[in-house]
Amino acid sequence: MIALLGNGLTQAMLVTGVLVSPLFYRVSRAATLAVARSPYVEAAIVSGASVGWIVRRHVWTKVLPPIAVALAQTIGVGFVIVSSLTFLGIGVQPPEPTWGGLLASDLGYLSHRPWAPVAPALLIMVTVWACNLLADAIRDVSGEAGRALANDRKARANRREAAAGPHPAGGSR
Repeated sequence: MIALLGNGLTQAMLVTGVLVSPLFYRVSRAATLAVARSPYVEAAIVSGASVGWIVRRHVWTKVLPPIAVALAQTIGVGFVIVSSLTFLGIGVQPPEPTWGGLLASDLGYLSHRPWAPVAPALLIMVTVWACNLLADAIRDVSGEAGRALANDRKARANRREAAAGPHPAGGSR
């Protein structure tokens, strides 16, 4: 596909977007269908709530976290795709700085500086690792464990306020 479009940053991003778009379709469709069949959405429909209210209140809050996790993972995948295409010489072209291009150019000096390709390779690995950690953090915070943690923090704050005793007369904290 990139052979039809030519080389460049825009073309590499377009190819990457086309390659990863089915992932977002599958994730968003599966999450939406799971929420649409849930009892609280059916109860909201029966009670006469508008479609916009149901989407804002129930659907988006359940669908956005899986999409955010997929996005964070896809950023790392897209980065590897663009770096690989540039390394092979069919992605972003040389005046544009990319880590794939830096890795390819350092391979020409492998006999003189055998450690030269290590830095761009490590940068690529660390960036993809960071994107995966971000995806894990989003999943942990947005999942049931994250909601339980937030509820636990609220409960502890309420207990501290109750233990502090009554407010002074006429004043507030």
